[in-house]
Amino acid sequence: MKVMYSLFGEKNWAVTIMCASWLVVLIASGQLPLSLSYGSISLWVWQLQTLLELQWAHQEEMGVVAAGDIDGVRKIILETNPYLLAATVAVSLLHSILNFFAFKNDVAFYNNQTDFTGISVRSLVS
Repeated sequence: MKVMYSLFGEKNWAVTIMCASWLVVLIASGQLPLSLSYGSISLWVWQLQTLLELQWAHQEEMGVVAAGDIDGVRKIILETNPYLLAATVAVSLLHSILNFFAFKNDVAFYNNQTDFTGISVRSLVS
């Protein structure tokens, strides 16, 4: 009989367990030495873990990502400097907001136009 289990520290999140850390255990004698440890976590950590696991499971069900892709995301979260991740998120959000405002202004500009005098064909096509 084969049993899969993972080796991880007490303070690691369940989100940080990657497929590479799973080990195959062959049980020939029918006995398996088992050691369990537990501890408390804060509510927001539990909510974050649950949200991420449900999101990844839903994406796998839909066929958007494979299990290996999710491990890649976990690896990025674990191995990248948190300040760099925070800066990347902040810049991405700022870029999205500025794109939204640029598109809003383009729509407002073309809605107020009665004729296209003075506007080049190139700007109309792009």
